Amino acid sequence: MEFPSPNEFINFDFSSRAKSVNVGEIVLLENNHHKFAALKVTKVVWKKENIGHLLKFKYKIYKEIESIL
Repeated sequence: MEFPSPNEFINFDFSSRAKSVNVGEIVLLENNHHKFAALKVTKVVWKKENIGHLLKFKYKIYKEIESIL
């Protein structure tokens, strides 16, 4: 899965503040200044201990987009 183009943002589910995400999926983020970034999860390591967890991701920052929601 490649990073979405801005016109594909409408296909994302914005119905909740918290969602589970799996390796290979993309999360779309919007900050308080209506700037967007996409994160593609590439690896997750979860351990029973409270330390040593790992989340690897690739990202893309969209610099010239206004809020669409």
